[in-house]
Amino acid sequence: MSTTACVALLALLLFWAVGAHNRLVRLNHVVAACHEPIDAQLRLRQQVLKQLLQMSRSFEPAAALTASLAAMQVAIDALAQRPSAAAALERLLKAQGQLDGDLSELWVCAQHSEQADPAALAQLAQSLDQIYERLALLIEHHQSSVSAFNQALQEWPARLLAPLSSLQILPSLQPLVQAGQVWRR
Repeated sequence: MSTTACVALLALLLFWAVGAHNRLVRLNHVVAACHEPIDAQLRLRQQVLKQLLQMSRSFEPAAALTASLAAMQVAIDALAQRPSAAAALERLLKAQGQLDGDLSELWVCAQHSEQADPAALAQLAQSLDQIYERLALLIEHHQSSVSAFNQALQEWPARLLAPLSSLQILPSLQPLVQAGQVWRR
């Protein structure tokens, strides 16, 4: 093989690698852009849950929900800093899992309590339902961008480049949508 052919082959491989890297970066930015409206809904949900907590301070599960809300806020803030970071997404999902259980317990206590105002609980429930409906739509769009990114990450030569640029497979935010079905068991 001649020197010219080797140089041409190396140039071709280099351009292929640069193109794959640019595609990953572009898809990573799409994932990050999809996160902004999700972040707004998560922060709105935090406010509504804090209102529920204010109404339910005297109930036993309130302390656990307070801790879960704090952990969720930290996870939301971390994800806002790096919206396409796998570790930040996983941290948010872990905080969501804890929040789901604590919220379900508090909700059951609030509904069976004579101290709680049923009209106020109904209004909070309606607000949460609306937030979860919007989150479901936003997460569907986010999921399609995550799927495109993850697929690109599995292709050659991106598979070789990913460890060099610290890009990782991103988890799905679908558990956030499923939380909307769990919180009022």
